[in-house]
Amino acid sequence: MAANSITAQNGALANASITRAKLQDAIIGTAQIDDLAVTAAKIASVYANRINVGALRGIDVYGAKFRSSDGLTSLEIIGENVRLAQSNGQYVNVNPDGLFGYNSGGSQRFSVDRLLVTSAALGTSNSNVYLAPESTN
Repeated sequence: MAANSITAQNGALANASITRAKLQDAIIGTAQIDDLAVTAAKIASVYANRINVGALRGIDVYGAKFRSSDGLTSLEIIGENVRLAQSNGQYVNVNPDGLFGYNSGGSQRFSVDRLLVTSAALGTSNSNVYLAPESTN
C-alpha cells in the first residue's frame, strides 16, 4: 500500500460510509434505495403491478381500461369501438359509424348513425322514426 492509493486484487468493505464514488461499470444485483431522485434515466422496460403518477405525457397506451374513482364506470377501446360501460352491464359504443347503446343483456337500446336514429323516446321501441327537414329548407 502506497500513500494516497490502495491496491488489492479482491476486497470487501463492511458498513463503509462513502460520500461520493465514481464507478465505471457497476453491476448491482438488488438495491434498496430510500427516496430515490433520478434526474434522467435510460430504462429499457419497467415491470410493476402498481405505479402512482400525477400525469403521463407523450406515450402510447395499449390494452388499457380507465375506471372511474368509484369503480362503477369504465372507458375502454375495444377494436374500432370506444366503449363507456357501467357496472350494471349497460354500455355505449362510439365508432366511425355512429353511437350505439346496449342493455345489460347485449341487446341494442338505441343507435345514431348518418342515416338513421332509433330510440324508444322518438317513437316506439318497435319502429324507426325518420326525421328530415322540409324540402324548402
